[in-house]
Amino acid sequence: MSTTSGTILVTTDPGVVDALSGAFGDDPRLLPIEQLETMRDLEKRLDQDASGLVIIDIEPEPSVMLEYVGQLVDAHPRCRFVVVAPAFDKQLLLESMQAGARHFLPRDWIGPDVVPICRELVDQIGGASSASCGAVLTVLSAGGGCGATTLAVNLAAELGELASQRALVVDFDTRFGGVGTHLGIKGDYGLADILAREGPLDIELVRSTAVSRGDRVGVLLSPSAINFTEPSPLYLDEIADVLGVLRSGFPATVIDAPALPFEAMGALAANSTGVIIVMQLTVKDLHNARVLLRAVSSLGIETPVHVVANRCRGAGKPITLKEAAETLEFAGEIVPLPDDPGAAMRSLNAGEPLLDSCPKSKLRKQIVLLARRIRGEEQPGSKRNKGRKARRRAA
Repeated sequence: MSTTSGTILVTTDPGVVDALSGAFGDDPRLLPIEQLETMRDLEKRLDQDASGLVIIDIEPEPSVMLEYVGQLVDAHPRCRFVVVAPAFDKQLLLESMQAGARHFLPRDWIGPDVVPICRELVDQIGGASSASCGAVLTVLSAGGGCGATTLAVNLAAELGELASQRALVVDFDTRFGGVGTHLGIKGDYGLADILAREGPLDIELVRSTAVSRGDRVGVLLSPSAINFTEPSPLYLDEIADVLGVLRSGFPATVIDAPALPFEAMGALAANSTGVIIVMQLTVKDLHNARVLLRAVSSLGIETPVHVVANRCRGAGKPITLKEAAETLEFAGEIVPLPDDPGAAMRSLNAGEPLLDSCPKSKLRKQIVLLARRIRGEEQPGSKRNKGRKARRRAA
């Protein structure tokens, strides 16, 4: 079987063969369908040509078949495996994900909608995926209620908007699951399932696990957002590999990490393309932000750090940005976000990013500027732009 056409189907049920044949129609990328009856036959077939789209009917012994799928996924990384089940079942879906299947397909869902899914999997095999190498930003909080989650959600939305793709928010808030609360979303699976999976991780598993909120934001929910009383543990042993996969599939991944142990924070920061420390202009937050900056420095992490001062009130504020930078011993420019409680509250109550709920708000405009800065784009009103305008006027 070539890497650009044809499908291997493992089943003994003629009904599954007929359903897939009808769904695929005359699609040259997915035909012909080569039917095999046993996993042993499949193993021998893949020994001859270990790349392509493989669809496996896990009846009548789902557990045994999925165990076999997991072994084949590890042995044949150039294959893309799809599992066909008799009906939708949450436990089977989870076990299929853990085994490394790219898609879970109940029999009564087999129809024309499976064609684009299968074509995308075939494109991945041929290296035709259009995903770019995106940014990974870890957002750290210098104090409770400083607005770190609000920034994480809205920064992801703006980065997704600038890239015209869906960005990802990863919720490491193990106490309350603030991202899910902020966007008013729920789900049965999330970050813990990705980190605890068995076998290799691919971007399709992440996309199927993330909960979408609009066109520009997807969320990997915190364990506490899924089960508050008994949240699943988070395993960070493979965090570098996981973040690498996220970079391959999203234009930007924003990690909301409000209160993590030192080692966990260091692991995220070291494997990110940027770290953002969010604070308010208070003595307490300045102290905590300074501790965070020194912690990142002590680990020898060279990831660029951005400091954001939230809820800046302009005239009359007790601590200026200059004084804050001197206190932090921070050589960079502290990014101010305006105090805009009306827009922030409307966004929270609507369960939407500012992009959708308050597109013309002062707060949203400043977050757009921060997103452009992170992307390396020239900011409107920057010194360089002003210089160009002055030169044009002079000319």
